[in-house]
Amino acid sequence: MPLLSWKATLPELNHKASVRVPPKACGRSLCNGNGCCQERTLDQQENQTWRPPGGEDFEHVHWSSVPSRVFVCHTPSESTSSSDRNPGISRTESASSQGAHLHSHTFTAIVSEWWIELACWYISAMCLVSIFIALTIHNGRPLPQHWPLGINLNVYISVFSNVLKCSLLVAVSSSIGQLKWQFFRKPQRLGDFETFDDASRGPWGAALLLWRLKTRSLACVGAAIIILSISFDPLFQQVVAYPSRSVPGGTSSISRSFLYKPETPTIFISNDVFVSVDDTFMYTTSPFFHGRGADVRVPMHCPTSNCSWTTFETLGMCSSCTDTAHLLSYSCKDTMGDWLPPQNFLGRGPAPIVHACGWFLNATSELPTMMTGYAVDPETSARGEAVSMRMLPLFDYLSYATIYGASLNYKNIQNRIVDFFIASSPNGTEGTYEDIKPQMLECVLYWCTKTINASSTLGTYHEEVLEIYHNDTVIPDPWTPDDPITYYVGSSTMSPRGNETFVVSNDSSYSMITSFNAVLPSYISATDPDAEPQFVYYLANASNSRVRARALPYNPWLPENDISQHWADIATAMTNLFRSSPREGVEHTGIAWKDVVYVETMWVWLALPIALVLASLVFLILAMLNTTCKKNSDGAVGFWKNSALATLLHGLQEEDRKGLGVGNRKERSQTNVENLEVQLVRSEESWRLAVLPQSSWTDSKRTFRNSCPDDCKLGENYPLGRKEGNWI
Repeated sequence: MPLLSWKATLPELNHKASVRVPPKACGRSLCNGNGCCQERTLDQQENQTWRPPGGEDFEHVHWSSVPSRVFVCHTPSESTSSSDRNPGISRTESASSQGAHLHSHTFTAIVSEWWIELACWYISAMCLVSIFIALTIHNGRPLPQHWPLGINLNVYISVFSNVLKCSLLVAVSSSIGQLKWQFFRKPQRLGDFETFDDASRGPWGAALLLWRLKTRSLACVGAAIIILSISFDPLFQQVVAYPSRSVPGGTSSISRSFLYKPETPTIFISNDVFVSVDDTFMYTTSPFFHGRGADVRVPMHCPTSNCSWTTFETLGMCSSCTDTAHLLSYSCKDTMGDWLPPQNFLGRGPAPIVHACGWFLNATSELPTMMTGYAVDPETSARGEAVSMRMLPLFDYLSYATIYGASLNYKNIQNRIVDFFIASSPNGTEGTYEDIKPQMLECVLYWCTKTINASSTLGTYHEEVLEIYHNDTVIPDPWTPDDPITYYVGSSTMSPRGNETFVVSNDSSYSMITSFNAVLPSYISATDPDAEPQFVYYLANASNSRVRARALPYNPWLPENDISQHWADIATAMTNLFRSSPREGVEHTGIAWKDVVYVETMWVWLALPIALVLASLVFLILAMLNTTCKKNSDGAVGFWKNSALATLLHGLQEEDRKGLGVGNRKERSQTNVENLEVQLVRSEESWRLAVLPQSSWTDSKRTFRNSCPDDCKLGENYPLGRKEGNWI
């Protein structure tokens, strides 16, 4: 086929700055991909002599004004002969030479065009490696405190993660931008051009691209990477935890005791030595007799908020209580009214015989003891004064009198300090007048050693008694009565593990036994149901004996207040008193713990960032190969990526833009191009977006359709006329 060329010959029909070229002239649909098109402006002489060869068949043609332009189509087989026949007109290069003119397919050419994206991906990978190295170094170690410039691990991770994200998005967005041009090598909607641009700018545009294209383009992979990169910040925040761990931070100490021998003054009477009551012990136990008791703390040294000690043994006081309510029986009979004035306890002095109803101990004896009950007038049956609680010692050290052989359930325990019955009516005086059966316990206090596990947490001391040891070896009776004086000769020695010995002298034991005369014996009585109960006790010693009574704002001897636990609290307070003695207390060392913040890496949160970095590398490589390897006879598109200049230089032709009308708003412009299809083709000496003939849009000035309507006028709506059945 000969070289096709023509020039404008009808300037009076249409004076335009550009030319709409008829079929077989220029453009993808004009040369049909079999050659390349070249435009040339003719000088004055050529304009007068040149004519279109071949007698082309056009129904109507509008040409431009002088100077005229020539559009020449070359085919590969005809390029040489055409040049020979028209020596004054230069020909274009062949399709293969055009591809070589754009870019070489060598590795060097690829790197030269993509080095920024490759460098950005490398930076992102190095940032991820830097974070991984830092986490590996500090994982399981104390939080570093002295980093350069005062930064910490969180700042370090935040900086590198943000650089990672930004660098990664540069590489991905550039790849999406380049794939945009490759995407338009085939007919596509013009609106997709904007969708690609939005996708390269952020997650919202990327989501729109995924929704619009689904999987029709490799760019969807990049869009997915951009969307998932939103999770980088929370993921990197979750990757590090800072738990606190306790580590040794010093030495702590706590007191324990091997010996209890308080400094009590001695009294000499007729060349005999008497031991006085230990005032410190009295001050410790007295609050427990008349109320809730006092908190006796163990001396300890804990320089931090948390301390612990290995198990240790100490001299102590133990308690135990056993239910003995089965010994009680209810009846109304004559009995000794020792709770009535003048309150003669345990037969010391005369006591009136009264008729009473209540719960009796040893009810079959000639003169049983009423534990709880009330006096009754034999003539009027009127209820008199009631006793709602009674503590009855099983051994009286002043009279040497015993009940049940000084013990009922604890005969195997040697060197008992006290052993007594305590009976108490539920609800106090009210329960007594209602004849409710009281709770009765046998309670005992005795010397023992305690194996203790102790700790201090946030300044609060905790201890647990793991084991108790007491001496159960039968010893002679420690009491040697010699009227009117009684001696106690019972010294206690205990060796629970064989390597440590705990000793209590008889003076210490005797002083302690004497102290409990403040409550043993004792009772709580009320003159009538509406009267305030009084705690009555008999304070007796070798030199003085007198009865005392006092009201109890808090009654610890009611069953509902847990009498057994109250006696256990008394034993604990006594044990702590022994350990607090400045003479006998011995320090037991332990560990002072301090809280140290450690770094704990949650590796699972790094899975997605690592996957996205690797996926971005694969995506970048595929984008490079897709651009350089996929080309048609027109050659490969340029490496334009997201360049705005490329859009301006290779966008729509002037006529196509005018056909879209004026869009002052984004929505108007989007409506104008809704159904417009374009394709990236070689036009003239460069690439250009060309409107496909089958596309249609409506504008106030021009209407394009696949066929001319009946009322259309040639030259107005379709200035180029019709060629081979198509209106152009």
